[in-house]
Amino acid sequence: MAGEQPVRVLLITIDNTAVHVYDSVAELLADQSFAARPPRAAIECFDSAGYRLAPRYGAGWRIAGMDRTHDRPDPDAVRRRVTEAVKYMADRIVKSAEQLKRFGLTPEEALAMLPNPDDVDLAEVGAGKYDMLDPHPDNLGSALHNFLVHGII
Repeated sequence: MAGEQPVRVLLITIDNTAVHVYDSVAELLADQSFAARPPRAAIECFDSAGYRLAPRYGAGWRIAGMDRTHDRPDPDAVRRRVTEAVKYMADRIVKSAEQLKRFGLTPEEALAMLPNPDDVDLAEVGAGKYDMLDPHPDNLGSALHNFLVHGII
């Protein structure tokens, strides 16, 4: 429908410490670097409309797709999970001022790259407003992204 935002895929660690946002399931499945460097915690998958996603397996038990489960969508629960992850990342930024200097960033500049942790808007996350949460080609994106999402310094 005209004017509707595309539904994006959100991967949230079960401890709510990291979020990855993909434009589509196809983009997630094509991200070979994600498979090469798994997250530091188990993940759950949702779409930006609040539906839980479950893997669909193909030959050799490889993930061939992601499908919405029969659970009711719960965009508020997904927003709360993203909020917790953003708060965790914001806290790491504040506590990592010295490390951020190596990237040429102040904590204030780094915090400006995240959604407001007091008012995460799932529609904005779903619309791709926060590049910090998106994967980057070969996961080489910004040093700050790699520091926060992958724990790479």
